[in-house]
Parts: sequence; C-alpha cells; structure tokens
Amino acid sequence: MSNLIMATILLIDDDYEALWPLQLALEADGNHVVLAENGQIGLTHAARYQPDMIVTDWNMPVMDGLEFASRVRCSPALRHIPILMASGDRPSDELLCHFAGFVPKPVSIAGIGRMAMRYVARRISGRHVGTLTDWLRPARRPGIDARCWP
Repeated sequence: MSNLIMATILLIDDDYEALWPLQLALEADGNHVVLAENGQIGLTHAARYQPDMIVTDWNMPVMDGLEFASRVRCSPALRHIPILMASGDRPSDELLCHFAGFVPKPVSIAGIGRMAMRYVARRISGRHVGTLTDWLRPARRPGIDARCWP
C-alpha cells in the first residue's frame, strides 16, 4: 500500500453494492475515491474535488449519467476530466459522445485501476487526455447551453 495518492476518482452510482468493492480496490492502490449516489451530487463533488477521472452509471434517479456528462462538458473548469460510463446496457455511439469510454458492468476492478493510472500519467506529463468530444470545435462566440444552468 502506498502513502502517495495516485489519483482522485469520482464514482457515481445509485447501487452501493456496485460501488464499495471498486472503492476498496482503488483505495488499496493509493487512489482517493469520492462517492456520489446520483448525477446531481456528482456535479457538486466534481466541482469540489476536481477528480482526475469520473466513472458514472447511466441509469440513476434525480440525474442520470448522460445528463451529468452533458453538464460537465458545459463547464470550462470540468470539461477536461475524462468520464467513463459504466452500465449493463451499452448505449448507442451517439449517446457516448460525452464520454471518454464505456465500461461494461460488472466493472473490472483491474481495468478501472489501469485507466486511472493512464489518466494520471497523462495529466502529470501534461499530455492531453483525448475524449470522444475532441471533434467539437468552439464557436467564436458560443451560445450558453441551457443545460449548463441548474
């Protein structure tokens, strides 16, 4: 076990049974894990903790993973954070445009750990972490997206 915190990872899921084994494994590797039970709480935690990576479920009460990702992508302070969708059902590629990747449930603990290490290494080296939304180019004077406001 390391005393050095490798990454801050935000896990968002309304199913606690799915969260705690992943939390334990990631913390055993030296990561700081923040939990949220829906996207609305996840937005608050993302702004507060500025995580290195976010893993969110798709179907949740209050705010689902898709709406959460859309709001994160609207925030200049958060839009650089890679978001992984974890779900038992694979959404269409059109819906996945806000996510850096898709992780099928049950989630592979080793796989999430490797992804966290990769994102942290890129952050430390100063390299851009690519996402599926990189093709979006900002307009000269972009309009304000209504989804960005609570």
